[in-house]
Formats: sequence, C-alpha cells, structure tokens
Amino acid sequence: MQDRQGETAEYDARARPRLAQDELALRRELAALRRVASGLGEPEIEGSLRSLEERLDERTLTVIVLGEFNRGKSALINSILGDSWLPCGVAPTTRVVTEVRFGPEERMDVHYPDGVRQRIDRESLAAFTQGAGTAGDQAGDTLPARAVLSLPLPVLRHLTFIDTPGLNDPDTVQAEVIYGLLPRCDVALFILDASFALSLSERTIIGDKLLRASLGRLVFVLSRADELDGPEDEAAVVRRASTLLEPLLGTPPLVLPYSSRDALRGEQGGRNAPLRRLLLEELPAEKTALLLAATRGRAAAAAASLGELSRFCRARLDRAPADLDAELAGLQEREALRRARLAAALETLSGRLSGLRDEYVTALQRLANNLSETLPAELRAVAPADVRRYLPFYIQDTFRWHLEETLPRLRDAVEAACAMAAGELQDLLAAPGPALPSSIAADAFPLGGRLAPDAWDQGLVASVFIGSVGLLLNPLLASAILVGGPALRLFSLKARREAERAALAADAEKAVFATAEAVAAHIAEAMAAFEAGLGERANAALDAESEAMRTRLEDLRARQLAGAEALNTQREQLDAHLAALDAIRRRLEAMGGEGEVHMNGHDLDEVQA
Repeated sequence: MQDRQGETAEYDARARPRLAQDELALRRELAALRRVASGLGEPEIEGSLRSLEERLDERTLTVIVLGEFNRGKSALINSILGDSWLPCGVAPTTRVVTEVRFGPEERMDVHYPDGVRQRIDRESLAAFTQGAGTAGDQAGDTLPARAVLSLPLPVLRHLTFIDTPGLNDPDTVQAEVIYGLLPRCDVALFILDASFALSLSERTIIGDKLLRASLGRLVFVLSRADELDGPEDEAAVVRRASTLLEPLLGTPPLVLPYSSRDALRGEQGGRNAPLRRLLLEELPAEKTALLLAATRGRAAAAAASLGELSRFCRARLDRAPADLDAELAGLQEREALRRARLAAALETLSGRLSGLRDEYVTALQRLANNLSETLPAELRAVAPADVRRYLPFYIQDTFRWHLEETLPRLRDAVEAACAMAAGELQDLLAAPGPALPSSIAADAFPLGGRLAPDAWDQGLVASVFIGSVGLLLNPLLASAILVGGPALRLFSLKARREAERAALAADAEKAVFATAEAVAAHIAEAMAAFEAGLGERANAALDAESEAMRTRLEDLRARQLAGAEALNTQREQLDAHLAALDAIRRRLEAMGGEGEVHMNGHDLDEVQA
C-alpha cells in the first residue's frame, strides 16, 4: 500500500502542472463554445457548457449508480458510506433521484417540481424517497423531483453519489429523466444482478446511453456476489458478463463482484476490496484528470453539434427562398408518411405481443388444469389437518416456481418482438432525411441540447422499445406472486371450517383457478399498459422532432426575408462560427496525453498494449 501511495504521489507531482495548463485551456474553449452557442440561439447547449464550467469549479466527481429494479444500488452506496442512510428493501425503495453529497452537517432536503423545498429528518427519508411524503399542502401522491442528503463524510469531499430509481420500475420517474443526469456525471456504476447478468434491455441501455455520455469511468458491479456458489461460480459470472459486454464496449470491461451485506458487516477485503479501492483511493487521486477528460469529451460533442447546425443553417441560407418553402411544405408530407409507418409498426408489434400474452395465459391455464387434476389423488393419502395446514403453501409455491421459470422467457420474447419492430423502422428512424443533421439527432446527446429528441436516433429508439419492456415485466414476478394471495387466504380460512376431504379438494380447485386467473389478468393488464405507453412515447417523440424541424426551417426562412444585407451578415457570422468551431475541435483533440484514463477503467496505454 505504501508503494502504491508513493507511486501515486510521484505521478501527481509530475502531472499537476500539465493538468493545470489543460484546465486553463479547456476553460477558454468552453467560453468560446458558449459564445458560438449564444450566436446560434442554442440556450440549452449554452447552459450545458456553463454547467461544465461550474463542475470544474466544484472539484468533485459525480458518481451515478444505475441499474434495474432491485439490483442493490442503495445498499451499495450505504456500504461505501458506512451506514444505512438510504432505504433498502425487496420492493422498490428508491422512487426519487437522491443525491448524496458533502456538507458541514447532516442535512436532508426534498425538492418538488414547483420549487418547494422541505427539510426532513433521517427517519422521514425513506417515506420521501419512496414518494410517500408531502410538503406543506401538497397531495400525498406528489412525487418529489429529487432528494439531497448532505453528510460530513471524508469520501464525499471527493465523490458525490446519485442514487437512481430502477430503470424498469413503473412507479418511478421515466427512464429519460435518469438518462438526463448523465451529462453532469463523471463515473457510472452500472449494477448487475450476479445471478442474472446481463439482460437484453441492460445491454441496450449500456450501448445506447452510457457509451455516448462522455463518462470518465464506466464500471460494472455484480451485486450480491455473496449469494453465488463459491469463487468458481463468481468467476464464471464475471466471465459471462465480460463476454457479453466486450463487443459493446470495444475493450475489456471492468466487472467487479461486490457484497454490500458483507461490507456493512465490516468485511472490506476479499471480493469487496477492488471496488472500495477504486472509490476510496483511485478516483479521488485521479479526479482532476477525470473531470478534465469528461469535460473535454462533452465540449467536443458540443463543438460537433454546433458545427453541424451551423452547416445546416449555412446551406439553407444559400438556397433560393422557393427551395426553402418547398422543404417546409415537404416536411408535412414526410411527417405524415413517417407517422403512418410508425402506426403500422406499432400495430404489428401489438399483434406479436398479443400472441405472446395469449400463449402465456394458455400455459397458466394448462398449469391450473394439471394441478387441479392431480390434487385429488395427492390429497387421498394426506390427513385433513395436514391438507389444511400445507396445501395453500403448496399451491402458492407451485405458481411461484412456474413464474420464476417462465417470466424471464416472456421478457426475452417481448424484448425480441420490440427489437424486431425497431429493426423494421431502422430506415425511418436512423435517417429522418437530409434536412436534419445527423449530429443533431445523435452526437449532441451528451449535452442534451439539440433540435430532435434522442428517441428518433436508431440506436436510441431501441431503448424506447426494448428499455420500456422492463417497466412492466421485471417487477411482475414479485407482484404476480401476490395477486393470488386473497384466493389462497380465503381457501385457508374456509378449509379450517371443513372437515371432509372432498370439500377441501373442491376449495383447493377454486383457489388454483382463482390464482391462475389473477396472474393472467395482471399480466394482460401489464402488457396493455406497456403497449399504450410505448405508443404514446413514440408519437410524442415524432411530434417533438417535427415541431423542432419546422421551427428551425421557419426561422431560416425569416432570415432570408430580412434583406440582402442582413442575409450576408448572417452568412458571415455562420462562416465565422464554422471557422471557430473547427479550430476549437483541433485544440480539443490535441489535449490529453500520457496517463489518460479510459472510460472502462483502464489506462489507455494499457488498453492499446
């Protein structure tokens, strides 16, 4: 450890002057980019660039903890903080984005969308992060926009953690809100379930969102590693996750097993040591370099987006007014065609999903029939008292085992159907037409400021389809197991009043079919809600893109009508912007160098070797 600290100190001494020079240069480029964004009338990009400057002032790395429902995100943060500050449980417990940052004293605040802020105590934090708290006269169903927990802990002087709701929890904020946090984060910990890593939707999120977010580090954590069957099983899960991730990343991923339960019990060594060393030693030592690297990547993305927008505007100012009028007129026709294509794709998808639903419900009915047919024979040899005592649990366990085995396959089938729909729309979604610059639909994503929403980039439309699947299917197991509970409880109560085996068997049969019907109804409801939400989100994305494109073209047409002198001034300004942006991009590319850290957690020289 002393050798490692000595090497780190020596490297810091050598790197500090260069990092200081890079920071000064980077701040100049950010200021220049803000001027260009202002000149182009892009307040969102200008604001994002300003936030990058503010983050350089804060000198704190922001670590976002992401993952699907019930992956152990809050428990991991608690284990690093050394106490159970954030609520945890089997059911979703984080339904509000919660920021954990340094403060001179313990303080907890919740912020509501209308600007109301309320200070709470530690005991109330669970209720608020689960959306059950209120502020003033607000209704109890008003979900806070975020919660902020400030603590005087040494680790928080270097790292700010953002705990996020499950990306597939239907009762939380939309996944897009969570993705919108990525531009101000430097490190992402993507939490995987050690017993099931990775799902198709997880791979989609990683490929479409995280790899495009200019993160300084992307680390994959296999949570609950203590539940695996020994070191060999643990190593096999790491290999499997790495094999699935490497094609996405292009380099070997950093996959770290971890047990929050062991860490909270004081067991910091063994499997937990690598992640703790990363968070408590390596990231604090590298934070300046990581901040600069992340900022440089986002600045380069802004320069590319602004350059594409400048070329887009410049080309149209050189056209005849009639050409621009024709383009505006054609926009409506193209929108109608695309909307028809979308409606057809959604209708086809709906048919596929209906088939999957019907197939699954049929399997449930078949299970109920088989169980009902075999119960009388099994009950003949069992004493009535034992039937009353154990049969409800037997029925419930039978359905639980069935759901645990079949729901993952249902999820995979739905994801495959959605992926097929996305593929059928590839030409529609990947290239809306020559009128819309590609970077406005894609490259500007890291800063979140562009003309079109990300839902219509081909890579990101997959997350609209595939990522949404988990919103209703992943938590289904936990809820579906419970829906038959009332029938089972009624059977159990009635069985206590019945002495004859035949009556017990009849009540058992009713309970079996009631449970099957309840589970089937729950699945049908979930599938219907998923389809409705998918169609709503897809059409909203199309509306937003079309409106943004129309607004931009109308603005350019107004500039053409301003007169020859004003038009020439506009062209000269755009030419100046393009020249400035080209110079900025070259200077940004020249920054960095020895010891730069790759986003997957490896030194660039090491990866290239």
